[in-house]
Amino acid sequence: MKIGEDYDKIEFEMFGLDLLEPNALIGDFILLLIAIYLGLKVNKLNSSMPFFRGWVLFFFTLGISLFLGGLGHCLFLYFGAPGRYAGWLGSIISVMFLEHAIFSLYSNQEKAKRLKLLSTIKMFLAIIAEIIIFSKLNLNEMQQRGLWVPMISSSIGFIYCLGFLANNYKKKITESFKFLEISLLFMIPAALVQAMKISIYPWFDRNDISHCFLVITLFMYWKAIEGYHNFLGQDLIYQNKK
Repeated sequence: MKIGEDYDKIEFEMFGLDLLEPNALIGDFILLLIAIYLGLKVNKLNSSMPFFRGWVLFFFTLGISLFLGGLGHCLFLYFGAPGRYAGWLGSIISVMFLEHAIFSLYSNQEKAKRLKLLSTIKMFLAIIAEIIIFSKLNLNEMQQRGLWVPMISSSIGFIYCLGFLANNYKKKITESFKFLEISLLFMIPAALVQAMKISIYPWFDRNDISHCFLVITLFMYWKAIEGYHNFLGQDLIYQNKK
């Protein structure tokens, strides 16, 4: 186990290529499958309401960006930090879809539109800031700097949407939104693991530990979404009885 420093990257050869970090590629591929699975489940619940549609786009975009990030890790010897750019940018876009989904349930629809606009503007500003970092900093030596903008952008969205608004929706709509609050709590140990560089084993490093927490948060999202869908069904039954 190591704290404060990383293990040497695992090297392996496949198809005549010199590759790195098979654990990152495997972990991100598993996350891709989980994200697609959950996205399809949400789409099956309801594909027309903005709330559900936003979550579908979030799951798909997040899964693809994570897998591209895993490829970037794996092919680092060939592409360097630029091989991870698509994954970092995709994560910024995925957060916008989550924010739009949450904002769609806002009681004041005019304010909801303004919040969606602000979310979209934030996304574009974050992408511009990220591109500036790509062009100005040597990310081959300090890849963590490439995560600065995605982390700041996602933190703003998650705290407001999964914390403040989820708590509000839990009280005013259905208690199932508590699972979004719980998901936010699981992000804290994931962030600490990354910040303190806690790795258990070369094949289970800090990224793999963070991915485990991410899997939990993804299923917490699903529990909240499913709960809201069930609430809509119960509310419809009640209205029909009236």
